[in-house]
Amino acid sequence: MRFKGTFALLVAAILFGGYIYFYEYKGGEKREAAKKVENRIWQFDTEDIIHVELTSHGGLMTAKRGEDGNWKITSPREWLADNAQINRLTSYAARLDRESVVETDAADLAQFGLSPANLELRLTSKDGREYGIAFGENNPSGNYTYSALTGKKEVFFVSADAARSFDATAEDFRDRNVLSFERARIESVILRNPKGVIELEKDRDERWWFRGAEKREAGGPAVREMLNALQLGKIPEFFDDNAEDYVNTALDTPIIDVQLGFESGIAPKRLVIGTEKSRLRKKSPGAAAGNVESADDTEEIYLARDDSRDELFFVEKELLDKLSRSSNDIRDKSLISFQRWDVDSLLIENANGKYQFVKTDGDWFIDGPSKKRASWSEINGILDVLEKPVVEWIDNPASLSEYGVEAPVMRVVLKKGSEIIAECAFGHSSEKGVYTKISGDSSIKVADPEGLDVLNRSETDYIETDAP
Repeated sequence: MRFKGTFALLVAAILFGGYIYFYEYKGGEKREAAKKVENRIWQFDTEDIIHVELTSHGGLMTAKRGEDGNWKITSPREWLADNAQINRLTSYAARLDRESVVETDAADLAQFGLSPANLELRLTSKDGREYGIAFGENNPSGNYTYSALTGKKEVFFVSADAARSFDATAEDFRDRNVLSFERARIESVILRNPKGVIELEKDRDERWWFRGAEKREAGGPAVREMLNALQLGKIPEFFDDNAEDYVNTALDTPIIDVQLGFESGIAPKRLVIGTEKSRLRKKSPGAAAGNVESADDTEEIYLARDDSRDELFFVEKELLDKLSRSSNDIRDKSLISFQRWDVDSLLIENANGKYQFVKTDGDWFIDGPSKKRASWSEINGILDVLEKPVVEWIDNPASLSEYGVEAPVMRVVLKKGSEIIAECAFGHSSEKGVYTKISGDSSIKVADPEGLDVLNRSETDYIETDAP
């Protein structure tokens, strides 16, 4: 009988626990979600909003979404807009909650700071529906803001923090990206700066090469750093004056001129950088050209123009510095440029013989009947040496035989399957290092001699030895 009583208590406990879980916990979540929906001021899809009108302490800002989905500021002037910022604004509006009703039919909206309002937001959707809300003063505690829908007399509270999120000016919504582009679709770069002209093109393997008669590889990290600077750079200040009122903008003879070429069907991008802001000289009113007044001293920023937009702007000196590089600054400095995970075959020829290493299931073996396991440390040592920066380059070498690379003392071939990734021939030694020739590269590279002994060992040195 005791067992029956205990079992009944257990069943009761389970039922009670189920009630707590499904009604109090799960049911509470549903009730809370339903309450949020009930308190939501309006329901709309932010992607359907095509027009925004915001009146704040900074004046009126209007923006229109184009057919391509991008926003453009239309007032106070036509400017490119920051899509993320305006989308964030419409998202905040979609999530506005009515905290509590103050008056259902207010006779005097002015007492709540709603006539005129401190802030007012109007949205228009693609189907012509309009949504509008006005924000007035905060309540005495400062936690809530008096609000009313456009054309309505019902006054209610919204969170003061939510209301503050709409206190912005047109300047806050301007597109401050120096240059907007899709990195993956770039095919060429032309850079003109005080150090010369650099022309680069990308191959199907995402490797960058200097364009011209000589096939020379550019350093991937160096090119990526320049593109990062262009893509991630932000505009610290816009130039809304008339450029014709200045005599030395230098935008027609810029310090920096960079052009990006893309896949077929995509318009090129061009950025030019001219005079430093503190050096800009403005024509004096009524004076002849040449008589100018000095601009105010300011931080080191430079006037710039993106050919795809109307407005001029300034850029940071850091961007100018990253674009003021010579061809040698962005040249690939490694002896051989490759990705380690691509290499699954490695051939070495040296004074001791010829050895072929193959990678199988992540392990390296000496190719041949014995299939002896190769030492991981030795293989990594070989790859380390091949990735080391070179000491110098010799461009336009007069004769390859002069450097001993036609009959090399050592040769290394890296392959991925049947495809040769790189082939490197080692010739004579010099005071600075060892002359090397990489297939496909017209220059002679001088390799750092330190560590090259790993390429000149016998087979037993490359075999993995069992631990004692």
